[in-house]
Amino acid sequence: MLFFMLQLINVQLFSKYEIEQIRIKTEYREIILKKKDIKKPYYISLNPKSSIEINSSIKRTYKGTIKIFKKNEKIIIINRIKLHDYIIRVIASELGSDQSEEIIRAFYLVIKSYTINNLKKHKSIGADLCDITHCQLYYGEKNNLKHLYNVTDDLKDKYICYKNKIIEAYYSTICGPYTIDPSLIWKKRLPYLKSKSNIYKGHFLASTHKDYKWKAVFNKKKILKMFSLNKLKIKKKVNNYVLELGDNKKTIKAQDFKRKIGHAIYWGKLKSLQFDLYEDEKNYIFKGYGSGNGVGFCLQEARELAIKKLSYIEILSFFFNDIKICE
Repeated sequence: MLFFMLQLINVQLFSKYEIEQIRIKTEYREIILKKKDIKKPYYISLNPKSSIEINSSIKRTYKGTIKIFKKNEKIIIINRIKLHDYIIRVIASELGSDQSEEIIRAFYLVIKSYTINNLKKHKSIGADLCDITHCQLYYGEKNNLKHLYNVTDDLKDKYICYKNKIIEAYYSTICGPYTIDPSLIWKKRLPYLKSKSNIYKGHFLASTHKDYKWKAVFNKKKILKMFSLNKLKIKKKVNNYVLELGDNKKTIKAQDFKRKIGHAIYWGKLKSLQFDLYEDEKNYIFKGYGSGNGVGFCLQEARELAIKKLSYIEILSFFFNDIKICE
């Protein structure tokens, strides 16, 4: 399985922005590209002192090489980087480097499994993954990456396995009271992933975290028009998760509802499918728990388990059934 760790992957950068201008500073030169200037692809090698700035406002530093091109009049930036280097930077972006070793080690293996199983997710633009929550957060170079490399060095050739096969690992920033079986939302049966409560020694994990609960308000007329409904109500709910919404004549899968809200209004405003629905005269009010799909590994809950001195294997086994660490 060493093949996976040697593999280069392609990640779309600044994927949530409409890019009008790019400024790239390397050790030896500065390049400024505006949308009208890009007639053919540009390939640029980066070094530790290189930076990429878009729209004169957002600036980050990356490792590897980048490709810049236009597709459908939209500027696309693709970063090509070694898988191991990418995983380290996802940890830094999603979790930070100032964490206990056991949560870093557990999360490293989860990210590796997720990445391997989602290569070519954005193949239409020549990318494996994007850099936002649609895939995984990836903001390039961060402070104290050396610590992450040291903590995970002995895991480079290790994987989370079920019956000697690498699992399809999924994770959320925070899951709230329950996780959900993927067969309920994706029609995908994975024996190591079942709905469960996030209770440890009698208490819900991460229940005091600022993102444990959330609230979102949407204009009622806008929502009804968007989905061609007369009224919006929850039609099916299992284990605290909403599976279907709609009115008396029309049913919408909750996953599709959440996705359309994200694209049309704001990605991430409807944070999860674990919610209750209320209304007033003008608005629909969603009150929910957690952030993400709620399948598999729960990052903030896992942090609490690490604080309680569980090992990385014990943490992984809390969220995944009957798994082993294999090489």
